Amino acid sequence: MPDVSIANHAFNPAELPVGAGETVTWTNAENGVPHTVTSDTGLWDSGVIAPGGTFSRVFPAPGTFRYHCDIHPDMKGAVLVT
Repeated sequence: MPDVSIANHAFNPAELPVGAGETVTWTNAENGVPHTVTSDTGLWDSGVIAPGGTFSRVFPAPGTFRYHCDIHPDMKGAVLVT
């Protein structure tokens, strides 16, 4: 299962290639800092992910899905679905 770590106020990796139908899981690895995983186009919003928490989403169709953290808007990432 593809994973994205949230640490040092960044999504790692910032761009994640996956196949259609795969589930991506984000894990907040920050110590004491909450984050969100929010679609730039409004497709999804994780809500606040507490430190140690996770959020998962299935990407059923190909495309580039850009996202950010609502709490820290300079944090950006993308899921590249083929």
